[in-house]
Amino acid sequence: MVGSLFTILLFASCGYAFFAGGQDGRRISLLIVAAALLSIPASWLDRAWSHTQLPVLGVDILLLLGLAYFAVRSHRFWPIWVCGLHLGSIATHLATIAMALQLKPMLYFAMQSFWSLPLLLVMVAGIMLDRRAARAGLLRSEEA
Repeated sequence: MVGSLFTILLFASCGYAFFAGGQDGRRISLLIVAAALLSIPASWLDRAWSHTQLPVLGVDILLLLGLAYFAVRSHRFWPIWVCGLHLGSIATHLATIAMALQLKPMLYFAMQSFWSLPLLLVMVAGIMLDRRAARAGLLRSEEA
């Protein structure tokens, strides 16, 4: 159930970003969808969520690098926020490496997955604000 709701939110928000977010929205939405799709087989490589999921961490690090690249090159603020929120996901992985305790698998999965929800919502909100600013004449419309 939760997976289905996430999938709907993922494709709805990334679809909106792709069509309404300009060049930044297209690039970042493609990165996020690609990372989400790559995370599926990466999680199959190591099914035990009781310890650090190194394959999923690898996908998340690649996504962080891509998000950071576009955040630095963008003239918008929302890519920086998206990158920062994804850093929370990376921090969760790193905490499992640093902790001597074993986490319950569902807790680790929930902590790691949590950050994708505000990331998607911030992306949509940022694009909506950019579009509103463009309509008000505060941004050039081709940049929105």
